[in-house]
Amino acid sequence: MLRRALSLCSGLLGRRPAAGDGFRDELAFWDRQLSGLGAYAEDVRRRSTPSLMPLVYPHYLEPLLEEVRARTGAPPRVLDAGSGPLSMWADGAEHQRIALTCSDALADAYRGLLARHGLRPRYPLVQCAGEALSARFGEAAFDVAWMHNALDHTQDPGAVVRELVRVLAPGGYLVVQGWCREGTAERFIGLHRHDLWVEPPGRLMLRTLSDDGRRLSGPVAPCDGLGLELLEASAPSRTPRTWMKLVWRKPAAGYASTATRGASAQSPSRS
Repeated sequence: MLRRALSLCSGLLGRRPAAGDGFRDELAFWDRQLSGLGAYAEDVRRRSTPSLMPLVYPHYLEPLLEEVRARTGAPPRVLDAGSGPLSMWADGAEHQRIALTCSDALADAYRGLLARHGLRPRYPLVQCAGEALSARFGEAAFDVAWMHNALDHTQDPGAVVRELVRVLAPGGYLVVQGWCREGTAERFIGLHRHDLWVEPPGRLMLRTLSDDGRRLSGPVAPCDGLGLELLEASAPSRTPRTWMKLVWRKPAAGYASTATRGASAQSPSRS
């Protein structure tokens, strides 16, 4: 299973992954959690048991979902990008309050793990790297694009953010949350090649380890120039392993000035 997944990742990235790339570790991690033996086994149980799914569902976004329902007259189309094998949005999909699509660069391998552990989610899990979302789904395909503890695991976070904006319909919402400076905390090992953090008033910042592992890039702001309206941001922080959350709106027409309207943070969970 892990060998097949590594071959799959090679095709996605155009090269053979090195042992330190982290794909093997990521799959081994989820294999253990799905077996019920890992530290996040309870989180897996909540994501896969209908009666427990409300415990991990992102209820704090319900006002935004209600706005979409009122505006469109239909269940909000939600993309859980970099979802891992099981989504936190499962409760909404179970009760048809949302139209959920999950995507992950390791989706095919995750489906194999799910089958082996007897788990059958009732929502699509699509094989797609974050850098290729619009090619797979088309533009303006979703009302909410969500990335939970996954952006810093991608090959090119800046490209992924641009793709998330492309697949959002006008008036849709982009949500990014995860750990600040997880690359630093993990010593830039495996998939942790990037640092993300929040600068005032709610500006997402990024720096990346070079391919040779010898230097870090200067900080860039991947959301600048994308025309997003900032609705909510966690407190600015550069402290590693501080939880961050940012919510933007893609304007219905034209470009809007950035304005912060609130600050809060949600309890973290492994993606």
